[in-house]
Amino acid sequence: MRRVKTVLFGLGAVGMGYDLRTKANGPVLTHAKALKFHEDYELVGAVDTSLERLATFSENYCLPGFSSVEEIPGFTSVDLVVIATPTETHWPILSRAVEELNPRAVLCEKPLAYSIQDAESIVDFCSNRSVDLWVNYPRRVNPAVQRVKTIMSHIQQRSRFSGVARYGKGLVHNGTHMLDMLDFWFGSPRSFTSSPKALQSHSAFDEEVSSQLVFERGEILLEAQGPQSGIFDLRLSSDDGTLEYTDGGNWVSWVSTSDKGTSELSSFIMEDAMSTYQDEVYTAISRSLAGGPMLLPSGVEALKTLALAKEIMRMVMHNE
Repeated sequence: MRRVKTVLFGLGAVGMGYDLRTKANGPVLTHAKALKFHEDYELVGAVDTSLERLATFSENYCLPGFSSVEEIPGFTSVDLVVIATPTETHWPILSRAVEELNPRAVLCEKPLAYSIQDAESIVDFCSNRSVDLWVNYPRRVNPAVQRVKTIMSHIQQRSRFSGVARYGKGLVHNGTHMLDMLDFWFGSPRSFTSSPKALQSHSAFDEEVSSQLVFERGEILLEAQGPQSGIFDLRLSSDDGTLEYTDGGNWVSWVSTSDKGTSELSSFIMEDAMSTYQDEVYTAISRSLAGGPMLLPSGVEALKTLALAKEIMRMVMHNE
C-alpha cells in the first residue's frame, strides 16, 4: 500500500509540542512525530498561524510549514487531514481544509466541538462529501484498554461492578475522554444523576461537574477534580476482580479474584501503556484506509459523547 499523504493543521501541544523534548526512539505523544516516523505515512507539511511554531516544525522535521491552507501548492494530493487546532476553530478550519484539499478522511482532535451545533455541522459536512471522519479519543486503540474491554464483557455476563472515575480540566475538554472509554467498555449509560460535589467552571465553553452513571450491570461515579487538575484515573471492582487505571492510563492493572479458571479474566499489569498512543492511532487509521475495521470513534459517535457531556452539565447546573 502506498503511504498515506497527510497535512497537519495545528502545531500546539498535541500537534507538536509534547515531543520536542522526547528522543526520536522514545514516546510518541504528538501528531507531528507519529506522522513523520510512521512507515505508513508521508507527512506533506503542517499549517499553523504561528511563524515561531512553523520554524520549529521545519527545523525539527525538515518539512515545509504554511501559514494557511491556501499556501499549500495546488497540485498537492492529500489522503488525510489532521485537525489539531484549538477546539473552537475546528469547524471553520476543517471545512476550509476539506474544501481545498479534498482528502479521503479527516482525523479531528477531541472534543469535536464545544457546541452541538458546530459538531453537527462538522459531521454533516463530511458526510455530504463522503469524507470519513474520526475523532482522536485514542484510548480505544490502546492495547491495555482493549484488553480491559474483553474482561468487562465477561464480567457483565457474570456479576455487577461499581467504581469511581476521576477527571479534571473540564467535562467536555477532558472528561469526554473518560465518557468515551466507558462507552467503549460498557455502552451508553442507561441513566445518570447529579452528584452533590460543587460545580466549577473550567472555561467559557466548559464546566467541571460530577455525576453517577448507571449502566446495565453497574455504576460509575464520575468525579470532577478541578479545572487545573491533571488527574485522570478509574478504579473499579466486581466479584471477579479489581481494575486500576491510573496516571492517565500509563498504569493499568487487573487483579482477578475469580476461581473459575477463565483465561480472559487473568490478572495483568501494563506499564507505560500510553507512551506511544499517537503511533497506535495512526496504525489504526492506515489499517482502516486499507479496508480494515476502525476502532477510533466516528464523528457520529463523538457527537453522541459530546451530547452526553452537555446533558450531564445541564442537569447538574439546574440541580435536577
